[in-house]
Amino acid sequence: MSILIGIGIVTTVTTFYLGRKGWQAFHKAVGISPGVLTYQDYDAPLSLATLSLQQLTLNKQHLKKLV
Repeated sequence: MSILIGIGIVTTVTTFYLGRKGWQAFHKAVGISPGVLTYQDYDAPLSLATLSLQQLTLNKQHLKKLV
């Protein structure tokens, strides 16, 4: 009986350990850090320091096909 309890405890600890390692590997694969939360207030006005505008280069041949 004590062998079955020991096997159950080892199985439970191993499952939690591998689950945690898998969860951390998942976060690393998608490029986020677990436990680090940055909140962005979408209702706050934009500041010019945080804006970055991109200049698009358009091919004139593609624009002619749209007309």
